[in-house]
Amino acid sequence: MPIAQKHSEYKSQSASVRTLCLEPFKNKREYGLLFFNLREIFLPAGLIMLFVFDSLRKSIEALSKHTQLRRLFQEDPGVQGCCWFAKNPDDPLHGFANFLRVLVAIILAPLYILYTRNSVGSIKDFLKQAAWFIEFSNTPHAILHSSPMGGTGKYSPTGLSPKWLLRVEFNDDDEGGNGGFEFTQIKWSEKPLDATYNAISYSMSCARVLFDEENLELLDPNPEDGRQYSLCDRKRISWFVLREYVLARRRRRKGEKAKVEYIWLDEFCLSADGIEDMKVEEDERRREVGLLADIFSGAEHVCVFCDVENCEHVNLNCSWNTRLFTLAEILRARNVLILTRRRPKVEGNSTNLVTYMTFNYGDQFRRRIQTEAALNTNWHLYALMQHSTNAGSASWQSVIHSMVVEAIRRDEADNFNDHNFLGKGLNGLLPRRSQLEDLKGKDGWQDLAWLLELNQGFYNATSLAAVCSLAEYNVSSHRWWGKPISPAEGNERLEPLVTAFPLAASTIYVVREGWLYLDTIGWSDQVVDKLKEHDPKLAPFTNWGDEQLCPRWDPPQNHKNKQLKNPGYQDGLLVDLRSKVIVSVTVIDRPNSLIVLALHGCGITCMLLNRPAKRNSIAAKVGMANVPPYVLAQSVEAGTVYVGGGPPK
Repeated sequence: MPIAQKHSEYKSQSASVRTLCLEPFKNKREYGLLFFNLREIFLPAGLIMLFVFDSLRKSIEALSKHTQLRRLFQEDPGVQGCCWFAKNPDDPLHGFANFLRVLVAIILAPLYILYTRNSVGSIKDFLKQAAWFIEFSNTPHAILHSSPMGGTGKYSPTGLSPKWLLRVEFNDDDEGGNGGFEFTQIKWSEKPLDATYNAISYSMSCARVLFDEENLELLDPNPEDGRQYSLCDRKRISWFVLREYVLARRRRRKGEKAKVEYIWLDEFCLSADGIEDMKVEEDERRREVGLLADIFSGAEHVCVFCDVENCEHVNLNCSWNTRLFTLAEILRARNVLILTRRRPKVEGNSTNLVTYMTFNYGDQFRRRIQTEAALNTNWHLYALMQHSTNAGSASWQSVIHSMVVEAIRRDEADNFNDHNFLGKGLNGLLPRRSQLEDLKGKDGWQDLAWLLELNQGFYNATSLAAVCSLAEYNVSSHRWWGKPISPAEGNERLEPLVTAFPLAASTIYVVREGWLYLDTIGWSDQVVDKLKEHDPKLAPFTNWGDEQLCPRWDPPQNHKNKQLKNPGYQDGLLVDLRSKVIVSVTVIDRPNSLIVLALHGCGITCMLLNRPAKRNSIAAKVGMANVPPYVLAQSVEAGTVYVGGGPPK
């Protein structure tokens, strides 16, 4: 049969290759025809096998270069494993837990292939929700069920009077160099009912200048209690402030006959004269310090003094205007007597500085400070003065927040970095007042937390937590506090998203997926390139920061050892692998949780925590961050977390 005819029959009958192979080959053309048909079948199969082997080769190569198989069973130090238990690499059962996880994954792999991805995702969500019932959201108590001194917390009444006053008698002359006046300490009950009193507000550093101008020496240069001056020397120094008041009063009221006035001057009125027991005296003085807001608001005139020539005390650089206690002394003053030192000219020659007295209404004086605060972009002080003069509709939420931030700023400006008197300095200025025995004056952060707890009906502590940097290392408790950052144009918008109570230190937290924390060591310069080495499909990343007007938090400083080479904090990166966003952060430890606090600038201000695996335990605040607003859509869980703990080791 001709080959062509045979080929035709082969086509018409649709014979298989195997049937064709059984027939004898009569010539080379038949063999060529057979080879042609085999090539049609085996060539695609060969190409497929070649592709499979090449893919296996590339997979093995990528596996060897970019992965560490040992991490399936043993995580790197400090990295939390993804096993079901014993996640810490140092745990003795860590290797067994990983082996069990891998074994179960291999056994259940066929089931994973059979089910669709949506079904697997639904199962995962169900299991996560079921696991969430293990930790119910704790409900913080909205009542004051324990005070620092024990028992149920209570409010203290306002409008209290001082315990002691000075009865000052003015003379027409200055015989004996006593300034033309004499004074004695009296009890408040000994003052005539119709008599008013004046309170003098000043800085001890300004009084010391007057003391030095007289070339006097301290009687006790090294007090045993560790304070800068002993009580005896403090009285000697403050006496010169009283003298300047008397001289300025005489110049203002020329020709007026001798008169008696009642004066409140701290060093002479905080405790009774002649107390021999130092502890009793100190307790009495601490109690009176807690009444400053009432004492100065009840005065007929508040007399303001500093030693600087031509200073009218509205400038923010004035030493009087940077004190913590200035807030309590001036915010509710009805009338102000400005004591200013000037250099009068006599026959063309300058003479010594002379103190003059100028009258201002309290609202007028505070409005001048408010203007200075606006010119210097000090918006916290601006809000306080605006509230005190009823010049705006500032809410208590905004005012309390501004008051706390301004108090901390003033404390640091006066070199009181331990902030022991924060609570006492603000007591009486907030809507609710603490009992004096509950403000110990030893831990200012604890006192301030208690004061905010008393005012929880007027204030959400989240707004303060959103602007507080990491706590200093000398803060032993209440470490959700820290030095507040100053507001800046564009990011001063601050709206709390959750509720926090200072004493319980509880807030609603959200756990997010898709975020990764990286140490900047080895990552900072080439973070994008190194991430692409692990996953070549990662798109270009976006940096979240200055272009979004994000706030910046200062790292903690070591006041006792400023030369410390390792300050205990490190720079890091929060990376969202899903949305390709990088956020720079400063932390004192690796964070594993993120709490949404408030809207801030263009983003969401969050607190970074290192949360223990043990449920309902104290989580440590390790940093602050401002992240894009879309994180609110990534929330998967909500609950209660307690923030606090001791300083880092």
